Amino acid sequence: IDKKRKEKVAYFCNMTADEVISNPDLPSIYQLPLELAAQDFDKKALEKLELSAGRRDLGEWKKMVEEVLRSEGKKVVIGVIAGHIKSGDFELQDSYASLLEALKHAAYFNKAKLDIRFITTEDLEENINNLDKVFVGIEGIVVPTGWGAHGVGGKVGVTHWIRENKTPCLAIGWAQNVMDLTKTKVRRGGYDCVLQKGSRVAKIYMKHDAFKDKDKLLITERHRQNHELDNIYRKSLEEAGLVVSGTSPNGELVEMIELPENEHPFFVAMAACPQYKSAPLKPHPLFVEFIKATLKA
Repeated sequence: IDKKRKEKVAYFCNMTADEVISNPDLPSIYQLPLELAAQDFDKKALEKLELSAGRRDLGEWKKMVEEVLRSEGKKVVIGVIAGHIKSGDFELQDSYASLLEALKHAAYFNKAKLDIRFITTEDLEENINNLDKVFVGIEGIVVPTGWGAHGVGGKVGVTHWIRENKTPCLAIGWAQNVMDLTKTKVRRGGYDCVLQKGSRVAKIYMKHDAFKDKDKLLITERHRQNHELDNIYRKSLEEAGLVVSGTSPNGELVEMIELPENEHPFFVAMAACPQYKSAPLKPHPLFVEFIKATLKA
């Protein structure tokens, strides 16, 4: 906003022109803190509230924004299995806002250019016998939490294709997608999980120093689910090759599963929703290593 328009806004709002802050459209929302800082918005707000603060340091944030705006970098194409995105001819991408931001954070960290493509569960169910066609050009797959029975058939069917084709995969809130093997149990908020020593996920959390208690291999992740794996199926799944790599501290609840590293480049599924703990300057370790594995695949 130029000076004249700031003066006009200030006049009608009983303010001074210096108190009118410009909030322009920007290529990335992560540029906005820098734009506001350039106008001393933080200092002005603190003065009005008669509060003091330490020295402002946006150095790391500036580096991150530079990475966001970079035109170089290897492109990585991620397919997101979307069961709750279609509304007529419109796509409600905000249904997966936190997930998309977590993927962006991880891509910035890996200096990659992210290309997200939504694949509806209807597309999967209609082409369940020809998934090669559905996943043309897709390098990694994310299977988000599902709600109710909608699209479950497509999500379950694609798991076999992912395993056979060795496509990197991160499955979130996975028990919601295999309800035939689950029992009802509502969990919201943060819950502890003990990781299996030597597992892929244990190595990831160790690498990123993300343990709540490193000695106990204890982590905490946020949950938002209504189902848990019924333990009567646990032995059968392990015999089929799945590794139970994370459980509740009492061992009763299966929190994370994976395929062995010598069988698949990256296959991790969890009951939790790790995207809720991702941040621009601290991307979630699982998303970081998923993107890294996809770039290498």
